[in-house]
Amino acid sequence: MAENVRAAVCNHHIVMNITHHSKAFAAFVGAAAMILAPNVQAGPGPRQVFTPVKTMKQAQALKPGTQIAISCGNCGGISTLTVDDDRSFMKGVTCPSCKHVFRIMPGGGGRSADQFTLVDKYGQLAHLASRGKL
Repeated sequence: MAENVRAAVCNHHIVMNITHHSKAFAAFVGAAAMILAPNVQAGPGPRQVFTPVKTMKQAQALKPGTQIAISCGNCGGISTLTVDDDRSFMKGVTCPSCKHVFRIMPGGGGRSADQFTLVDKYGQLAHLASRGKL
């Protein structure tokens, strides 16, 4: 009986020592990775400024090769793409994260007649922005 108790106590100390050393090693690896890793930044860089596209005229005036960003109203994801010769983004855009398809909703009368709005079948809005000036 005493041997079983000693073995259990010894095993407990071994487990405690392994856990303590594992935490210390993980902290060391994390600190080393932060020191050695290059600067990493999510999202657009400091010189990548995107301007909101608010009207149909602005959307139609985007030249092929222009980089645009689309923010999904459903999942909040932001994806970038390049305007092609056909301006396919004017036909619809699919969010790569949640796969919702957004289509252009025609504006109403008055001031909103020229408004550029992307809407999915659930009524969620997506927003379009162009890199640089419009």
